[in-house]
Amino acid sequence: MDCIVISINGVNSTLERLHQLDDSLQNQLVKDITHEVFDEVKRGASRHFKTGVMEDNIEMRVRNGAGVVWIDDKNMLVPWRGRNINYASFVLFGTRPHKIEAKNKKALKWAGLSGFVKSVNHPGYRGDNFLKDSADRVFNNLDNILSEII
Repeated sequence: MDCIVISINGVNSTLERLHQLDDSLQNQLVKDITHEVFDEVKRGASRHFKTGVMEDNIEMRVRNGAGVVWIDDKNMLVPWRGRNINYASFVLFGTRPHKIEAKNKKALKWAGLSGFVKSVNHPGYRGDNFLKDSADRVFNNLDNILSEII
């Protein structure tokens, strides 16, 4: 599972201001940051809209002073090197060029090709780490979020 854990403990640039907050304001800050990251991740995932499953699988939870945003495995697992993994990893981190071969159906229908083929050479994908980029955007705006709470 690919996820980002959001916690007050990891914020160095505004740590002094954070220590001034009481527990209820710290919890509110974590909740607000988690919601902001969640919204940003949803926007990032919307660029990968072939089926919409990835965007639908973005989840968040705030508990015990920490927030988590992740891409759930539901309908996202694909076989890879003898095990099933969440294909969001390929979207986030990219792939090397590789060959895709038909297995069960003995033929592939590939977008952009007419007819069916037994295999295709995938050129690879550089990745789009919208999960990390979303967290970066929110944390770069952390002082503004903190100012709204104080």
